[in-house]
Amino acid sequence: MGASRCFFRRRRKARGYGPLPQSQFFLTTSHRVCRFRSSPSDGKLWLMNMSLDSGHAALRKARASAFGQIYHVTLCTYAREAFFADPAAAAAAARCHIDAKCLGSSTLLAWVLMSDHAHWLLQLGEGDALPLFVTRLKCSSGRSANKVLGRSGRLWQRAYHDHALRCDGDVVATARYIVNNPLRAGLVQSLGQYPFWNAIWI
Repeated sequence: MGASRCFFRRRRKARGYGPLPQSQFFLTTSHRVCRFRSSPSDGKLWLMNMSLDSGHAALRKARASAFGQIYHVTLCTYAREAFFADPAAAAAAARCHIDAKCLGSSTLLAWVLMSDHAHWLLQLGEGDALPLFVTRLKCSSGRSANKVLGRSGRLWQRAYHDHALRCDGDVVATARYIVNNPLRAGLVQSLGQYPFWNAIWI
């Protein structure tokens, strides 16, 4: 933290456009987004610009969406409240996972809705983007569940975790991991006993 404060004092003095020695290139934190360029004449690194985005904003800027790409998305309920322990609320949210309007051009290959979180295995469709897809399904499922629960306000956490899968083996292994969540949690003895999941292969 002290190194970061030193870095910012130097930046203010130089008005953000001065040479930085090689040893100071990594004086950033997850909340600072910096761009550098290397000078071909002396090999020094020059600070081009810097923003003080919050962690969530920085994560959103780093995300890239690609048509046909498959992602594993994990998201949690607000304050990890077990909203979906209520079967009626879980059923209302689950219906959104098969609603064509919510899915758009993208496809949910597998998903599971747990009491306080959800896993989605999705393939982006043409013209769609990962943040847009996540927002659509979060908003729709949140509204539907809130209506059943007689509450208002945020149901999902703002942040979520996503991972782009690279090969068919990863897709199959991830799908198995997702749909087996209720079994690992000890909620049921067989998947047939748990209603809030689906996979295109089954």
